[in-house]
Amino acid sequence: MRRDAALKTLFILRLASVTDSKENFNRSQVNPSAARLIEAEILPVIVGFDLGSLIGGFVGAAGAVGAVYFLIRQQRREEANNVSHAIRREIIVLSEILISHLRILEAIKAGEVTIMRNKLRSAIMNPETIIYKAVANRIGLLPYPVVQFYMRMAEIQNAVQIAVVGPGGENVAVPGGEAGTIAKSVTIACKLARSIISHPSSPSVDEEIARVTLVHIDEALQRAKQSFPDNPTFD
Repeated sequence: MRRDAALKTLFILRLASVTDSKENFNRSQVNPSAARLIEAEILPVIVGFDLGSLIGGFVGAAGAVGAVYFLIRQQRREEANNVSHAIRREIIVLSEILISHLRILEAIKAGEVTIMRNKLRSAIMNPETIIYKAVANRIGLLPYPVVQFYMRMAEIQNAVQIAVVGPGGENVAVPGGEAGTIAKSVTIACKLARSIISHPSSPSVDEEIARVTLVHIDEALQRAKQSFPDNPTFD
């Protein structure tokens, strides 16, 4: 009974505190013993409840922040994996093209084939790097030298262009020395490709293709080392 009276009194006090007119509150309704019960038993419960709610709110907010942080990290990890797989596949394809470039340059150096300057661009031509351009703004997520590799690919085309407009005009055969200059850029690109392809990745990438490509790169570099003994990239 005392607790019921105290709760009734507390309700009246709360009602009085939110009404605009003090006349709405009749202080004679406050029972002194009920007021003492409010102070002794009910108010501590209310204060404890408010404190618990505050702590619970902080804990809930911290948990929400942690969940968002974990979700963002998970998304970035998945994005990095997707970009890595796509880039590695493109570099595997480009590596086979680089290997064919080395064979052509070796043949020019050895005098086995003759290629006119105006035909060199079609003989040593890199395809458009579609995937690299599509994910260029996310390359920073990757742990290996992707940018350096693609810069070397561009350097190869610059070297080819210089050879096309070299001495004697476009109808002159490309000399072995110029073939060696182009081969220098190609070998560096092959080495960068090797480091990227051999980087550990998830099982979703076709590792058998990667393994075969690495073997081809090693074989091509070995042949190039014999064909271009003055190439400083083999030191």
